[in-house]
Amino acid sequence: MGIRSPGWILGTANFSGVYGVLESTVFKSGQGPEALIRYAEQAGFVAIDTASTYRGVEKIIGTVGTSLNVHTKLDPSVTPRASIARSMGALSSDFLELVYFHVPDVLANNDDLMIKSVSSLKGRLFEKLGVSIYDEMNLVLALGHPDIDVIQLPVNPMSGALLEQIELRSDHGKRIIGRSILGQGLLLSDPDSLPRRVSHLAELVRAFQYVCRDMGLTPLAALAAWLQSKEELADVIVAGADVAQVNELLRAFGATSASDQLLCALDEFGTAENLALFDPRRW
Repeated sequence: MGIRSPGWILGTANFSGVYGVLESTVFKSGQGPEALIRYAEQAGFVAIDTASTYRGVEKIIGTVGTSLNVHTKLDPSVTPRASIARSMGALSSDFLELVYFHVPDVLANNDDLMIKSVSSLKGRLFEKLGVSIYDEMNLVLALGHPDIDVIQLPVNPMSGALLEQIELRSDHGKRIIGRSILGQGLLLSDPDSLPRRVSHLAELVRAFQYVCRDMGLTPLAALAAWLQSKEELADVIVAGADVAQVNELLRAFGATSASDQLLCALDEFGTAENLALFDPRRW
């Protein structure tokens, strides 16, 4: 049950309140976060991904408890040390596997002093330092930065421009973690019923789904098959409103092999223009 051999990471952005343009939340399912955490532990997930800025989610994880490695993101509104201390308190943990810069401007602004300051805490408070990116410029900077160990980035057909940059720098030595494999669910949605703030994406979503149908596949099966070919990925973040949704995602991976025709068709969506359109910071 997997794409070659990447690690599965449980995403938690929808553990509290409303997440994303489709307003996904685990509380609508009636199960709650604990069911998903226990499922992830039993299914062999390697980690749980969260953030100090996900309203109350770290506290939820800390209260429920987990044997999974914990990845969290720094709150840019406070100092890194303060953010890590607050996260550890909420998570009831004294050591984290991975801490991310959530705002990649730390790279674009060439703030090496900040990066080195946080990096100096490796081995004491956390194991690895990462950055969560959205665009090519920050990806290139992260790939070349000696203090960055992990890069988290969106991975779906619209983000192919990012994967091309990684391929060009095959000796980067970073752990690459993919997120947003479904484009926050948009790639599986009815293009005629998208929320107003993303209605401009309707034609792009429709074109993607047309290609999937033309190949005789559901959008989920096509995405899963496409993702299997992306050897750059070490880990993939998956999320869902309940255990059934996450289990459906995992079962899709490995169920359909990716033909050259499918790969070529979906890779056509991986332009810089489509990457920008699918950047949730613009929605």
